Formats: sequence, structure tokens, C-alpha cells
Amino acid sequence: MAKGYIEWEHSIEDGLVIRIKPEFGQLMNEEVHQHAVATKKEMLMTMRSLIDVAIQRTEGKKEKNKKRGVAIKVE
Repeated sequence: MAKGYIEWEHSIEDGLVIRIKPEFGQLMNEEVHQHAVATKKEMLMTMRSLIDVAIQRTEGKKEKNKKRGVAIKVE
């Protein structure tokens, strides 16, 4: 884990955890604020992409289940 204004850790159980400490606000000027807003947007877009992949995988499982054969009664 990195120590400072921004900390992160990664584990199999919890995934990636990022912490931004309150002191980070003391460093803010207009340039830092613009970068922070852009970073927030990128993180949200990343989360959107991860959710899209999860949805596609879920839909893919449904499609696989639909492709299974249908029992036909033979007389």
C-alpha cells in the first residue's frame, strides 16, 4: 500500500481499493482540480466498461442455455 494523500491496495477478496485522504484538498488549485475531474470521469467510464462486460457475460450465459437441445417426445 502506498502511503500519502492517496493510498491503494489490491487483494483477491477486495479487489482494488483506492483511498484519497481529506488532506488532498489542501493541494488543490485549478489545474489539480481539472485533473481530478478528468480522473473521476475516467474512473466512471472504467466502471461503466466493467459493468458492460459483466452484462455481456450474463447475456452470453443465457444464450448458451438457449442453445441447449430441446427434448422431443418420440412415439
